[in-house]
Amino acid sequence: MTKPLYACHVAERGGRRPAKYREIAGDLRARIEAGEWPLDGQMPTMEQLGKRYGVAEGTIDKALGVLRELGIAETIHGMGTFVREPAPAEGDLAAEVAKLSERMKAMEQRMDRYEGSPHARG
Repeated sequence: MTKPLYACHVAERGGRRPAKYREIAGDLRARIEAGEWPLDGQMPTMEQLGKRYGVAEGTIDKALGVLRELGIAETIHGMGTFVREPAPAEGDLAAEVAKLSERMKAMEQRMDRYEGSPHARG
């Protein structure tokens, strides 16, 4: 017989069950990663999520706070919470900067060629 999911968490935390908002944050993250809500798509309201998980909106707000810290959700006052693409990891960021630098060099070379062409205004 397999252990319920919470039993695994209890064992990991020395017999203590993880905070409910962390469990909810983990579930919401899994749903995002599974594509339940698309990138830039709106998530259900805090009221709807509170009913779904059987908890107060404050608990949902704390769970969404975890997702906001991870950069995968953004709450816009008066509009709701939206799925966002997390910022690249530091190593990925350096690679992105290098790619952009190469693209800029290529664009500058094209501009230089264009400026020397008969089509350039001057």
